[in-house]
Amino acid sequence: MTTPREEAVIFGGERGLVGVITDPPPGARGAGKGLGVIVLNAGITPRIGPSRLSVRLARALALQGLTTLRFDHSQTGDSKLARRGPGARDVSQLDVETVAALDHLHACRGLDRFVLTGLCAGAAGALRAARQDRRVVAAVPIGLPPIRGAGGPRLLLRHFLRLAFRSSFRARKWRAMASLDFDVKRVLGTLVAAPFSRSATTTGVMPDARGELRPLLLRGTELLIVHAEGDEGLDATLATVDPELLRPVGRPPRLHIVRGANHVFTLASNQAELLQLLVPWMAALPERLAERADAPETPDVPDAQRDTPGS
Repeated sequence: MTTPREEAVIFGGERGLVGVITDPPPGARGAGKGLGVIVLNAGITPRIGPSRLSVRLARALALQGLTTLRFDHSQTGDSKLARRGPGARDVSQLDVETVAALDHLHACRGLDRFVLTGLCAGAAGALRAARQDRRVVAAVPIGLPPIRGAGGPRLLLRHFLRLAFRSSFRARKWRAMASLDFDVKRVLGTLVAAPFSRSATTTGVMPDARGELRPLLLRGTELLIVHAEGDEGLDATLATVDPELLRPVGRPPRLHIVRGANHVFTLASNQAELLQLLVPWMAALPERLAERADAPETPDVPDAQRDTPGS
């Protein structure tokens, strides 16, 4: 069986970013459609991803004809420190490095349209970069982080209650509570703080990357939001994102929940389900984009959510 080709690369303004490009094997179906995939770090986890998830994703996509670049942000894995030194790895620096990855894949492979994906912090980074760069035609945030600050305690309480009463983890959670095998201080602190915290749905401007969803949909960006059932961030997504954005009429749901999975998809069965979702979705993207180009349509965002003159 033919296998994907992989090449280690160094790029970025100071040639300080290290990554691996995974190319389709010769003759792979769908190759050469001008679409590339960028896989962002899951927080401080290097480019292989949790339990090698990013490696498996890149190689599976290559067999479907898609080229992937997975790389380490500065101060992560093999990449150098940013010039500003330790402690300077802020959001703006990460976004600059993501754009550098797009530029590199364009320069060395001639690709001009991109899918951005990542887990946790990488999910938030994918949404930010998609908003900033129109070359990004699709974003697949996996396990968006929870909301901290205003509204955070109330969302965390909602998370605890969901796991205890409505999740596939509930029997395990009740056994843990019966034996006091849980973070008692955190749970009790949440119970005390939640009644006095503001609702995350009434805090005005959404305090995290979920605020990028509406503008991206208005622009026509394809979105697939994935959460593990055990994600704290799932409760933030359900509480703060308009359900109509997640369940558009006439299209597959934009939100998919992997049942029984923890935040980093530790189990092989959970990783397999995730790949079975992501790979066909991304592989079919060139055809979906071509159909949309032939018959332009307005993104199915509710009228109440659309921008109006003077707003």
